[in-house]
Amino acid sequence: MSVPIESKSRRRGVPSLATQILLGLLIGIAFGVFLGEYCSGLKVWGQAFVDLLQMTVLPYVVVAIILQLGRLSWTELRRLAVAGGSVLLVLWAIGALVVVLFPQALPAWKTGSFYSTALVELPKSPSLLDQIITPNPFNALANGVIPSVVLFSIMVGLALSSLQNKTSILSLLESADRVLRSVTGAIVKLTPLGIFAISASTAGTIQIDELSRLQGYLILQVAATVILVFWLVPIVISLATPLSYGEVVRSSQAIIITAFATGKVLIVIPLVIETARELLERQSIGTEKSAETVEAIVPLAYPFPHLGRILALLFVPFAAWFVGQPMSIGEYPRFVATGYLSMFGSTVVGVPYLLDAQQLPADLFQLFLASGVICGRLSDAAGAMHLFAMA
Repeated sequence: MSVPIESKSRRRGVPSLATQILLGLLIGIAFGVFLGEYCSGLKVWGQAFVDLLQMTVLPYVVVAIILQLGRLSWTELRRLAVAGGSVLLVLWAIGALVVVLFPQALPAWKTGSFYSTALVELPKSPSLLDQIITPNPFNALANGVIPSVVLFSIMVGLALSSLQNKTSILSLLESADRVLRSVTGAIVKLTPLGIFAISASTAGTIQIDELSRLQGYLILQVAATVILVFWLVPIVISLATPLSYGEVVRSSQAIIITAFATGKVLIVIPLVIETARELLERQSIGTEKSAETVEAIVPLAYPFPHLGRILALLFVPFAAWFVGQPMSIGEYPRFVATGYLSMFGSTVVGVPYLLDAQQLPADLFQLFLASGVICGRLSDAAGAMHLFAMA
């Protein structure tokens, strides 16, 4: 198994990966603020870094799921399903609590409906069934249809677990797993530079006037993200494991900052797994089998609605408040249930559907898109913490 990158950094006496990433983020923001549009050229380098990280993620997800499920017995698989499902339900309950309570902080006011009810032209999206089941798994891999990729990998992994003579196949998959983790580890070393390029180009080109109408939503998102990422979820982890609150927060910093800066939850999956494995080993929690199971649970958890997608639901109560039609408490149970189902897909598809379900002007979706430069990244940070909690 590869040695965790953060451990290597500590032995060399250099700043940890989380510290390097944070410095890259802060220096990048400073460059963007002072140099403005001159930093726009750095966007290409930032995108190149994101593409490099994404390059190995899907192959890694496929290999990790098949390998880890193939290793487990049916008894262990049932335990994994029960434990993983229980943690997911707890995180969903926390997310629902936030979605219901936080909009109540919006002040009462009355306003006319500024937006028309004209429909915005949205990209045609496949149905949920098309997202989950595909006749061509290679097409799903090529187009990044994560639910289909995960379902295919689960089926192959379950079939492998029932084989009697599977040593040679597992050995091949273990080699592939080590190779992919090695490549990912090499790319992760570039994270501070990639974060610098992304933050500099974003800070230099962001249009503040586009976000001025979204102050209420921005405040809700920032407050909800901070409370979830730095308080509620770490407390849940510390209560369920021997890890202390401080250890959880320190260990998750690199994951959260990377997800926030890149705007991609998917690409932090290898980092989540590596960090969780290091914590298990350093604290002597569980067994080697426990560390290996982490590689299975994180990719399996990704297609389900995570806390980041759930936070996107806050936009709908905000939109209702914004046009002077605040949602009543009685509307929230149905809204939350419908929202969770819609978040199995993309927020770009789920939010317009929920706006329509609440009979709100479709033009408000344009505000949601404008908020993505900040709120989308906050949601990605919360999503990354969700995966870390699952691990």
